[in-house]
Amino acid sequence: MIFSSYIFIFIFLPITMLVYFLVGKLKNRAINNYILLIASLVFLFYGFNYIGIISALISVAFNFSIYKLLTTKEKFDQYKKYILFIGVAVNASGLLIFKYYNTFVYYIDRVRNVSFVEQNIILPLGISFYTFQQIAFLIDAYRAEVEECNLLEYSLFVCYFPRIISGPIIGGSQFLPQIKDSNKLKFNYENFNKGLYRFSVGLAKKVLIADVLVTPATEVFSNPEGYFALNMLIGVLAYTFEIYFDFSGYCDMAVGVSKMLNIDIPENFNSPYKAVNIKDFWGRWHITLTDFLTKYIYIPLGGSRKGVTRTYINILIIFIISGLWHGSGRMKLFLIWGISHGIAMIVYRLFRKSIDKWHPAFGWFATFSFVSLTWIPFGVDSIEKVRVIFSNLFNLNGISALSRIIVDGFKTPEITFIETQFPRFTIFSTQPCLYPIIFMMVIFVFVLNTKNAKEVTDEFKTNIRLSLTTVFLLVCSIISISGIGTFIYAGF
Repeated sequence: MIFSSYIFIFIFLPITMLVYFLVGKLKNRAINNYILLIASLVFLFYGFNYIGIISALISVAFNFSIYKLLTTKEKFDQYKKYILFIGVAVNASGLLIFKYYNTFVYYIDRVRNVSFVEQNIILPLGISFYTFQQIAFLIDAYRAEVEECNLLEYSLFVCYFPRIISGPIIGGSQFLPQIKDSNKLKFNYENFNKGLYRFSVGLAKKVLIADVLVTPATEVFSNPEGYFALNMLIGVLAYTFEIYFDFSGYCDMAVGVSKMLNIDIPENFNSPYKAVNIKDFWGRWHITLTDFLTKYIYIPLGGSRKGVTRTYINILIIFIISGLWHGSGRMKLFLIWGISHGIAMIVYRLFRKSIDKWHPAFGWFATFSFVSLTWIPFGVDSIEKVRVIFSNLFNLNGISALSRIIVDGFKTPEITFIETQFPRFTIFSTQPCLYPIIFMMVIFVFVLNTKNAKEVTDEFKTNIRLSLTTVFLLVCSIISISGIGTFIYAGF
């Protein structure tokens, strides 16, 4: 089940909220937590069947046991470092096995000089996110930085349905106090309005923008040999915006659903394509993953406290881990992406004084160009395609000719409807190249010159204008949902 589906919008979410707030009148926090946990397991089952539930619950049982050992006073004090090590090692090993089993076997078979047979390893839904979340929880428990919780509360912390597919990564200290608070069981109109607005914005990002960009991005990245210059540029930009609007749209919906339930979860994006340098970008993109890597890997490795060389090595390590975290199917490509960003961060630190003096417009252009180009290895399935795309991107052959396949990818049902209803409105049909050009121009204006969803939500006050905006976005998005798709980061 995903947020941009009819079953979630019209059945799952309304029933969950209705039951949650009706039972909430009893002021029994435990019962409501059971309701949220059951809803989360149903959500997980619908999206991944019983394997997803079993994997999540085994992970919960193991990590809760480690947590209890870490928080038992005196009895296990002398062994807590070893207990923590076992907990982190088992979590990391489980993630590595699920993601890299075939890679390990492949290289072992090469050493043994035997034929490699790839196994179909099913990756449990959300395992990357809830594994990192539980590692962070165990470390915080070891440091005595989390509140005490019971098995029910911990299970809900891990399986909470708004964030299980694609994050964000939530800390125990952020989440647990909220599901202990009985005051949050009362329906709050202001929170509901804020949440519904945020959900509608996220749904519009996903359905009205990201899903439109899938066709041109996939066409160019799947068949790069036939595209040059302008066609290639549009394909690269399409993927750049697709991955942002898809991922940030999901996170907006997750924040919105949680807000309707009177639960606050952390932000994961803050207008990353407004960044004027690479450090600024990573302060705005996938914020909770960046915070996790910084707090639990970069700083324990020494951060920037061990000298210049060690600092640069630590930076590369966290970006290599970030690349590997995304999976083994395209491990080399993810590593190229991660190492490229690691090197860019090092270059920024080396020349920070000069770079910070750049005009903001030039800094933005350099940063956006670099980020867009490094999405190429992230989005294709072979190093050869990366080479072809970079080669053809700067090949001026056919610079004035836009591919009909790419152009038609931008021809949304809404445009088709307008052309059908207003036959004299022929500007698009006679000049089809305007489809992608105008679409991209609108996206750039939207990304660079408007407040993001978080900023609007922070200033939100229920009024007619915002209410109409919410209804308009919801109606347009619901009409445009063509089927049950997926989110890019759901595979990680």
